[in-house]
Amino acid sequence: MSATSLGAHVDEYLRLRRGLGFKLERAGQILPQLVSFLEAADASTVTRELAIAWAKLPASARPQHWAARLAIARGFATYLQTIDPATEVPPLERSDVDLDAGLITIREQIAKLEKARLVPLHPTTVDALERYANERDRLCPTPRSTRYFISSIGTALTRSEVAKTLRKLTTTLGLRTDTVHPVAHQLRHTFAVRTLTHWQRSGVPIDERIVLLSTYLGHVSPAESYWYLTATPELMGRAADRLDQRFGAHS
Repeated sequence: MSATSLGAHVDEYLRLRRGLGFKLERAGQILPQLVSFLEAADASTVTRELAIAWAKLPASARPQHWAARLAIARGFATYLQTIDPATEVPPLERSDVDLDAGLITIREQIAKLEKARLVPLHPTTVDALERYANERDRLCPTPRSTRYFISSIGTALTRSEVAKTLRKLTTTLGLRTDTVHPVAHQLRHTFAVRTLTHWQRSGVPIDERIVLLSTYLGHVSPAESYWYLTATPELMGRAADRLDQRFGAHS
C-alpha cells in the first residue's frame, strides 16, 4: 500500500467516523502526520513498532500526550486492518484504562481468542489503579513506554517480569511452597469459581446469569463457562445437593 493510498484511507476513515457523529478534529490534524512518518520509514502500512514510535513524538512530551496520539493511531489502524490484513494494531496502553468510567478495554490482539471486550471495574479496583498511576508518574515522570503498567526503569512489563514479581510476592506471603506454585492465571479461575459459588449460595439462577460471566471472561459461548462447575468439587457438591433436594424425595 502506497503512502498516497494511506492518505486516501485516512480521508475515508475520517469521513465514515464523522458521519457517525464523531468530530475527530485532533485526529484530522495529526493522522496526515502519521502517513508522512510512515512514508519516511518506507512503510506500506501501519505497524505496531512504527505507530508507537510516532506516538512518542516529541520525546519531551508527557506520557498523557503520547497515549492520546497512540489512541488516534490505534483507531485508524483498527479501521485499516479490515482493508489490509497486514496492518498491525498497537497493543493495550494507558488510554485503554478509563478510570472515570471504571472500564478497561481488552483489545482483540491480546484478548482470549482475540475477542475484544469491555471489562467493568469494581470501585476498589479503580482506587487501586489510580493510586498506582499517581505513584508511577511520580517515580517515573518520563517513561520509555506508554503502557499502563511499567517497570522501575520505565519500560513495558514483560510476561516473565510479571511472573518473577508474582513469585517473589507469593513467597514473601507464604503462599508459595514446594508443592503449591501460584500463577497469575489462577486469579481468573478463582474469580470465576467464587462468582459461581456466590450465585449458588444466593439461589441465583445460574442459567440466567452465566452469559454475563461468559462475556466478562471473554469466552466464545456460555458453554465454556460451565466448565468451572464441573471442575470444582465445591460447585459440583452444591449442584448435587440441589438436585437431591429437588428430586430425591421422588426417587
